[in-house]
Amino acid sequence: MILAAVDDLLFASKIRGAAKTAGREIDGGAIKLVAFVRHTSAERIAAAREAGIDVVLARSAFFPALAGMLAGQGDES
Repeated sequence: MILAAVDDLLFASKIRGAAKTAGREIDGGAIKLVAFVRHTSAERIAAAREAGIDVVLARSAFFPALAGMLAGQGDES
């Protein structure tokens, strides 16, 4: 299952569109936590990983990696 908690409506819309294009439905199953940071920041990346985030990406890398994550490919950390 993919859970996206996003406070930006445009960003959320892009995520929904990518999921639809990938033919994915978000329903029950294991939860994979994905975080992104606005700019590359070693402190934030370390804090996110310490908090248990599965995949931490720079914001600029999020959408290029999104299709693969939705298709269940790789661990884009």
